Amino acid sequence: LEVFAKPLEAAGKVLMCMDKFENCGYTKRIWCIFEVFSAVRRSLPITLIMPGLDLNQMQPIVTLKELRKACNVNAEEAGASVKADEEKIKAHILETMSSFDYVNQTVEQALWIEVIKLTKATSVIIDQIDVMNDDVTKTNSLDTLSV
Repeated sequence: LEVFAKPLEAAGKVLMCMDKFENCGYTKRIWCIFEVFSAVRRSLPITLIMPGLDLNQMQPIVTLKELRKACNVNAEEAGASVKADEEKIKAHILETMSSFDYVNQTVEQALWIEVIKLTKATSVIIDQIDVMNDDVTKTNSLDTLSV
């Protein structure tokens, strides 16, 4: 798995590409979990991206319970499309950490930070959209009055 470390360090950062907050496929894949864990251990920057994010349908995370649920990681239950990869990564984790707990906690904390940043950024964007919509509504009202 050290072969994995060199390309990760060469990239200099990690993008976590999640499809949704709840029941996310990203946190169910052992390669993804191990990648984030490895990045945190090497102090590499991590950024959460959600390409399919629909701001109109996004449910904001407002409680710690919701944040913990959205960022839940269970490396022991995570899988891989290649069973041999899954077994090798899990064996490596157990050999070096003696349990999955530290890996889970480390990745969850990285996710918490990124989800909070995304939630804050999304809130600002939604506020800006609301202001633009209000401006359009006011402009349309003024146009109607002047007719």
